[in-house]
Order: sequence, then C-alpha cells, then structure tokens
Amino acid sequence: MKIGVLCDIHGNLPALEAVLHTLNEYGCDEIIGTGDVLTIGPESVECLHLLQSLEHFCMVSGNHERCFDKGFSPPYPPSMLPREAAHHQLVYDRLDISDRQWLRALPKRIERHVKCGSATVTLLFVHYPMDQSGAFLPNFEVTPENMDRAFSGESAQIVFYGHDHTYNDCIGKRRYVNPGPLGCPGKESEAPVAVFETDGDGWQIRRFLIPYDKEETVRRLRRIRTPDWKEVIGWFYE
Repeated sequence: MKIGVLCDIHGNLPALEAVLHTLNEYGCDEIIGTGDVLTIGPESVECLHLLQSLEHFCMVSGNHERCFDKGFSPPYPPSMLPREAAHHQLVYDRLDISDRQWLRALPKRIERHVKCGSATVTLLFVHYPMDQSGAFLPNFEVTPENMDRAFSGESAQIVFYGHDHTYNDCIGKRRYVNPGPLGCPGKESEAPVAVFETDGDGWQIRRFLIPYDKEETVRRLRRIRTPDWKEVIGWFYE
C-alpha cells in the first residue's frame, strides 16, 4: 500500500503536475490532500479540476476552501487583505455549481486503517488541528508536546497535516508529519510530497522534493495577473 500526501497546492499547476507524475511513477494506490488547493497561485480552478479527474483522490477542506462554504461576496472577512479577498472572489466566480458543491462536501478529517502484517496502523489526515467545533486553531509552535495536546484523544498513530507552510516530522504520543507546502516553494524550485507505504510487517514515510519549473509558475502569475500577483511573487516565490 502506498498513499501519497499533498499539502497546500495553492493554485500552482506546474508543481502539482510534476508531483502527480512522480506519484504515478512510484505506484501510489491513493492520493490524499490535506487542503488548500485554492488561491495564492495563478491556476486554482485548473488544479482543482485536475485533482477531481483522478480516480483515487480525496482531500479534506482547508481554510481557503472553507471560505466558500456559504458563498463569497462582500463584506469580505476582516482577516483578508483587500487584494487577497479580490483573488478569492476571482476564484469563486470561476467555480461552477458542481465545483462549489464538491468543495462544500469536503470532510474535515479522513482516516485510513492500513494493514501492516498482523498489525493495523491508523492514519489521520487534517488540514490543521481543530477545536471541538471543527474550527482551526490559531497557528502555534509545533512541538511534540503542543501537538499531543492539540490531538489529545485521537487514536491515530500518524497524523498528516499542512496549513502553516512549514515542513515538520516529529514524534510525541504519535507521529506528526507536514510534508511542506507543495505550491509555495519560497526560494526553492522543488515541490515537497510525502508517501506512506507498507513494507512487509512494517511501514515507512518517505518525503520527496520534486523539481519543477518555478519560473513558469511566476510567468503565469505575471500573465494571468491575479489581483495580488505582485505580493504573491514576493511572499511565496522569492
């Protein structure tokens, strides 16, 4: 069994295509996303449609998807910068009815129970730790102790998450893995992705850094000119 894990794609279609090609070559049986397919990058809807076309793909909702749960129109959330809100509006207007329904139906969590020889390993996929109402917690310092508190009561042995755009792999009462933001490379020209795979009676988690043409993504941002394209290049691609 091989499960690919995608985090924070954020409209970066060249990076997503490169990662999916690698996961296909690697022979993944399933691909699971931890949310935030949309906005920041220039091709949110194209990324969404590519993922929807995959036979063995599912994902949880990220905070960017949840922005659209009740539609999207002014007045915009006060936490959004004006041009960021305009980018969200642009994406929302490009979604058709079936896209919007698909996004609203996304679960907040996904569990997988994977046989490893005589044992079963439980994997939990979320966008970020949540409170009892399902709202995301404010960003916090990721330490084993803090993660144990955030996921207290969970039975999973492994938690995959994203959201904070920071690679992490730490062990407390369970293992916590954020492969890193696939679509927001910073100075790098590599897209991170993780693969959980069983091996005989055991399992392992491998992290891959997939080279892709980051400058092509930047060229598309300049050509498509999303409302916040200048800020996005500076914040997420340089």
